[in-house]
Amino acid sequence: MTSSLTGKLLAITRKGADAQEFSRLVISEGGESISLPTIDIVPKGLEVIPEFISIMREKKYDYCMFMSSQAVDVLFDLALKVNKVEEIILALNSSIIVAIGPKTKSSLISHGIAVKMMPGEYSSQGIVCLFSKMDKGFIKGKKIIIPRSEKAKEFIRKALSCLDMTVDEFFLYDVKTSGTNTVWEDFVALLKQKR
Repeated sequence: MTSSLTGKLLAITRKGADAQEFSRLVISEGGESISLPTIDIVPKGLEVIPEFISIMREKKYDYCMFMSSQAVDVLFDLALKVNKVEEIILALNSSIIVAIGPKTKSSLISHGIAVKMMPGEYSSQGIVCLFSKMDKGFIKGKKIIIPRSEKAKEFIRKALSCLDMTVDEFFLYDVKTSGTNTVWEDFVALLKQKR
């Protein structure tokens, strides 16, 4: 019996390492895949690490929420460069850590961070649902910080603010469109060949 992907070539719009899991699934179904990155993560300068540590200490956040494993990776990569990994771990573990999903949770745990909350639905809507199920009197006025991309959508900030939480976003990185390279040139050639 042939699989639905036999003879098909799928472009996965992520960099190699981020595309591996989906690529394995495609291959297991008889298809082929290529990693076709569409965005690049551009970390902010090294000064964001002492700034983040300082704001975590000053504001004493109740929650710190990670919306992607990229945010975790950028935070720890920058912290390593300025020799502040232990301070980041202490700062994060001083609040309740929320991860949007299993990959983000796994990344946090691998860095020594205790993840206390994760929604059943791994999405912004799932996060809102998670907090909205909590007693309104309990979460009213609670402070939450979200280390994330400067291009992040405002949905989660607005939704949690509507629950009377104090929401701060901390921009760790920006996202830009990937430039063309040989992978893109190969992809264009495959398109022209109707592959």
